This record gives sequence, structure tokens and C-alpha cells, in this order.
Amino acid sequence: MAHRKSEDNSTSFLLSNGRYLKKMVSGMPRANQAAVMKKQLNTHLSLLAGVLMVCSCTTPVTTTKIHTSIALAPDNTLAGGVFQQVNSYRQKHGLAPLIRHEGLDALAQKHCEYLMANRGSFDIYGKNVSHFGFEARAMIAQCRYNMVSCSENVASTGFRGKGTAAHITEMWIGSKSHEFTMRESWTHTGIGLVVDKDGAVFCTQLFGVAGPTQSRHKDHFAVR
Repeated sequence: MAHRKSEDNSTSFLLSNGRYLKKMVSGMPRANQAAVMKKQLNTHLSLLAGVLMVCSCTTPVTTTKIHTSIALAPDNTLAGGVFQQVNSYRQKHGLAPLIRHEGLDALAQKHCEYLMANRGSFDIYGKNVSHFGFEARAMIAQCRYNMVSCSENVASTGFRGKGTAAHITEMWIGSKSHEFTMRESWTHTGIGLVVDKDGAVFCTQLFGVAGPTQSRHKDHFAVR
């Protein structure tokens, strides 16, 4: 968990997918722990139930064809800005640009909506960030979109302005684990981003390697 102050003195939180299935409610009042754990458990079980519907050990997996593109279309949204900033950083280090994937976009966006809806209830990595449900997202990416390896960066910040996308990217660059994830040999990415009523920004970036081989990554769906 990395933590820093943003330029407007609001708190920013970073999270590069770590073992989130820890005592996520530690430090919370006992009266709130049971409710939070029950809510998160139900969410996780629902996600896994959905995964089991598309992933079967006894039946062939049918992958979903979905539109991908390095640009998709001119994207002036904050998510599009993060995508461009991360690709620019990768290219400066001699790495291939990531391909934007609509399916991974949808998974990342859903996680951002979850973070916003449950903001303030997390504990281990900061009150506004969590990798809860990452295993389910990784399994969906594998079964539906043929991603053989997956990772995730998450950030939350109160910084809003013209440079918000650059600010989020700089937060990741300034963290060893996030920056390492950004520079791995991924092929595809999905980005989700939501802004709450008070201006708080929640951003999730999923990284994936498309099949058919798994030779480039020894620890598939690794959680760092």
C-alpha cells in the first residue's frame, strides 16, 4: 500500500494487487465488522458464481470475441487519458503499447463502481482502495477473453483538474510495485474510472497477456 498527498492536500491511495483476502476489517469497530465482511463475502461469492458459469473443468471454454484496438476511438475521457499516459510511459522504456480491450475495460469499470460504493470501508491498504474480487476478474479474463496472465493496479485520489490522468499515472510510477506492473510484458489492458459526487476519483487498470501460450509468465494471475 503506497500513500501520498496529492497537490490539493487531499489523500491519494495506491494499490498494486496484493493479497486482499486478509483481515480487511481489522481496526474497524466490532459493530461494523460483521456487516462489512458479510457484504464483501456475498459480493465475492456472486462473482465466483458468475465465473463458474463460464468456466467449467469438464466442458470446453468458449471465448468471447470482443473489439480491441490500440486506440479504440479518440478517447478524451479520464480513462482514455490514463491509457495514453501509461502507453507513453511504456514506450519511453522501449516497451510495446498496450491494446485497449473492451472486456477488460468492463471488468475494471465494475471494480471502480464497487470501490466508490464501498469507499471508506476498507482498511488494510487504505480506506478507499481494495483488490477485492481480483481472482474472479482474472478467471473471467481467462475464460471469456483468453488472457493467460493478469495483474491489476488501483488508485484513489481527490485530485481533480486538467492533469488528473497524469496525476494518477505519476502516482503509479512513484510506487515500485505499481511501476513494475506497468512495465511488464503485457499485451492488453482495460481501464475503469469513476468520479464520486465530491470529486473523489477511483481508477482501476487491468493488465493481461493474450493466449495461446503461457511461456512469458511463470506465475499466472500473480498477486503482488
